[in-house]
Amino acid sequence: LLALMTQLFTASTISPIDLLGEVFARLRGLSSSQSVDVTTLFLPERLRSVAREATTIMTVAEGHAEWVMRQVSREIIPHRDEFERTIDERRQATGVAKIVAQLTGIASKRSQYSLGLHFFEAIAAEDGDAPRRVFASPDGLPTANELTDPGRWVRRMGCNSNSVAPARRR
Repeated sequence: LLALMTQLFTASTISPIDLLGEVFARLRGLSSSQSVDVTTLFLPERLRSVAREATTIMTVAEGHAEWVMRQVSREIIPHRDEFERTIDERRQATGVAKIVAQLTGIASKRSQYSLGLHFFEAIAAEDGDAPRRVFASPDGLPTANELTDPGRWVRRMGCNSNSVAPARRR
């Protein structure tokens, strides 16, 4: 992640005129029904793949944290169900809050948590040790495609099942 961030910041110099040109070109390509993620809107094309890779890593980290939190016994956290429900409700923005979330990229952050959580739920259902394998080496990290289809990761990592369901958006 540090290497990706370094690459992102060192390559991110662009003149204000070029940046505005790229932003206006992207805006012209949008339909009125498409949502706009401000961070993607302002990110130069040459840095998008680096940003996508960094987003994948952050999705893995956030999903793992969410999955671990949900593994904690209810005896340790007696109000865990209420806690989880509150978190899930706050992630379901509606009305003006939904528009603000889309414009600021918060909607993307919310989907990262649920996508990462589902990935870890799916691989753990196949093999209780699978979540540890994600962090055993850089090769264990899932790709963006594997996050949305945990079965790909299971097959690549040599787990014994092909039955992991594709990710669902919460």
